[in-house]
Amino acid sequence: MNRSLTAPRACLLVLALTFLFSPLAIAGEDGWEHITESEGVELYQRDAQNLDGIAFRGIIETDLHIGQVVTALIDADERTHWVYRQAEAEALDTEEPNQRWSERYWVRVDMPFPATDRDYIFHTEYELHPDDRTVVADLETVEDPRKPEQDCCVRAQSYTHYTVEALPGEERTRITLEVEVDLGGNLPGWITRGARRDWPVETLTALVERAQHADVDPRVDDWHE
Repeated sequence: MNRSLTAPRACLLVLALTFLFSPLAIAGEDGWEHITESEGVELYQRDAQNLDGIAFRGIIETDLHIGQVVTALIDADERTHWVYRQAEAEALDTEEPNQRWSERYWVRVDMPFPATDRDYIFHTEYELHPDDRTVVADLETVEDPRKPEQDCCVRAQSYTHYTVEALPGEERTRITLEVEVDLGGNLPGWITRGARRDWPVETLTALVERAQHADVDPRVDDWHE
């Protein structure tokens, strides 16, 4: 009996092994599956853990001082320039930046036609970690009587986490963005698929572009030494 593989079967076996051991097919211990790379951003997805929605992650590395990225990240006036589709914002509570501080603000997101715009009220906690040379920002949507739901928008929910890390050696910084979002309402599949891929790419690349022109935050100016 001839046990050798025929050419078609050999090809199928190679394709199957390639798929099984590719990043698309393997999820890490935290459940993130690598999807693709786009414009220098590594993209991942997983099942949402806290909301009835979608979850995605984007990671980018850039030859910038971490202090430039931090300056662009925490400046409320900068966000309209780098947060994808953010069309309007209003500060509700702010604290003077320190080692740990918080802010609360409302934002409106311009959704693609024919979807209604979404809005969020974010409570954000920032914290500097000098020991491991990272800055983190945790954003969670909340309700606030100062900004009730409006006719313009569908009120959405989100958990968002930024980690900005000074890499060893030369001035180089890694930015990781993780988002869980429930956009609310019925949306076409192409919109949710686009949010999973376009939002982290457009947001992170724009953040890097804005950071190129930012001053170095003095609290982290020696983190690359």
